[in-house]
Amino acid sequence: YLKLSKTHISDCLSVKSVKPAMLIALVLMGMGVSMVSNVAADLVSSNFSLIGIEYSLNMDMSSRSVFENILYVVAIAVTPAFAEEFAFRGILMGSLRKYGNSFAIIVSAVMFGAMHGNIIQIPFAFILGLIFAYIDCKANSIIPSIIIHFINNFYSVIMDILQSQNIVTTRSFYKIYYSIFTAMLVFGVLAFLYIMKKDKNFLSISDTSNVVSLSLKEKIKCFFTSAGTATIVVILILETIIASVAL
Repeated sequence: YLKLSKTHISDCLSVKSVKPAMLIALVLMGMGVSMVSNVAADLVSSNFSLIGIEYSLNMDMSSRSVFENILYVVAIAVTPAFAEEFAFRGILMGSLRKYGNSFAIIVSAVMFGAMHGNIIQIPFAFILGLIFAYIDCKANSIIPSIIIHFINNFYSVIMDILQSQNIVTTRSFYKIYYSIFTAMLVFGVLAFLYIMKKDKNFLSISDTSNVVSLSLKEKIKCFFTSAGTATIVVILILETIIASVAL
C-alpha cells in the first residue's frame, strides 16, 4: 500500500509518547465507550438470534488447556491490538490525514467496520473505529488505541473463558461482568471530564496546514476509486454476504 501510494511509513505512522496522565485518561475514556458498545452488540446479537441469525467464533472453549487459553488470548487480544491498529489507525488513517482529519477518521472507521465481515459486528466496530481514530488524532499517536483495543479484547476473552469453562457460577459471572462494566463506565466519564478540563478543544478536530484542498466528493472519489481500495471493498462485501448466508 505504501509503495503504490508513494508514501513513506514515517509520514503516516505516529508512535509518539503521550504524557502518562493523559494516556491513562484517554484509555479509560475509550474503554468506557467500548463497554457500552460491547453491551449494545450483545443485545443486538440476542435480538438477531430470535429470528435465527447468530454470530459465533465457533470455538469450543469448554475443555481448553491453560496453554490453549494463552494462545486464545494472543490470537484475539494481543495480535489484533497491534496488527489492526497498525493497519487502520496507522497506515490507512495516517495516509489519509492529508485530506483532513475528519475524513481520515470516518473512512478508516468505515473500513475497520467492514473488515469484521458480519452484520452483527460491523456497526459496533465502526463506532469503536471512530473512537479509536479520534483519540489517536488528538494524541497524534497510535499508542492509546493499541492499549484500548488490547484491554477491550482481553476483557472479552477472559469473560468468554470464565463463562464457557464454568470457572465461576453463572451468578458470579454476571456479578463480575456488570461490576467491570459499571466501573469502566464511571471511570470513563471521570476521564472524559478530566480530559475536557485539560483540553477545552478536545471535542473539536483541526487539520494540519498541509491538507490537500479537495471537496468531500473529490476526496471520496480519490480514495474509493483507487484499484487497491476498490478490490478490498469488494472482498469485504463478499465476505459479509457469505457470512450472512452461513448464519
